[in-house]
Amino acid sequence: MQDPFEPTPIPFHNRVEQKLSELQRKEKPAVRSYRWVVVGAVTLALLCGTALALEHLGVLHFLTERIWQGDPVDAAAIVQPTQQQCDSELLDATVQDAYWDGETLSISLHVAPKGDYAFYTETDRGRDGENFDLIWWNGSILPFEEWKAGREALLLKLPKFLNGTEDITSSWDWVQNEQSETMLLQGHCDDLTQGATLAIEMECLLEDRGETELSTLTFTLPPMKKGEPEE
Repeated sequence: MQDPFEPTPIPFHNRVEQKLSELQRKEKPAVRSYRWVVVGAVTLALLCGTALALEHLGVLHFLTERIWQGDPVDAAAIVQPTQQQCDSELLDATVQDAYWDGETLSISLHVAPKGDYAFYTETDRGRDGENFDLIWWNGSILPFEEWKAGREALLLKLPKFLNGTEDITSSWDWVQNEQSETMLLQGHCDDLTQGATLAIEMECLLEDRGETELSTLTFTLPPMKKGEPEE
């Protein structure tokens, strides 16, 4: 009886080795493609993360999450200023982005002190109209002097929209941390389809010295389309 496990012919081995070699050569580009897919996926994830971070701090976050029963927002209508300048010696202030619904302009304003100040806004302290020795900070109520921790207090009063010489009614909401505050400002604007250069007036007080600074943040918006969110 013939042995079914007898050695296979040499030519057969040669053909198998040749075929394996061909397959390996064909597989190499696929490996590189896979690596590029992985790199692309990681890059996309990082970009998405950056976009989410900007969205979280921007006007979209305020209008959809921070405002109770906020209206739908047309995210495609959100723009960033083309240029801006702040003349304050105490504050760094920037308009992060803006949204216009045809009547109301909403902007996300980020403000930070230029020094190591105990920086806060007028709505952080004495929220009940009394108890000004207390401050509401990041969800906690703290004694004001304890919160200051020996730093000089820098108070930012409610910023005001300016449109030429005409004040625009403003309101605000904010997200705060130990160094800065991000807030929503809203004002009435009839037409921004051609863009506009607007200004925000800011008043801050160095409380320990009793010194007040009045400064202006000027910013230019590109032509804006009316936000028309889908119902």
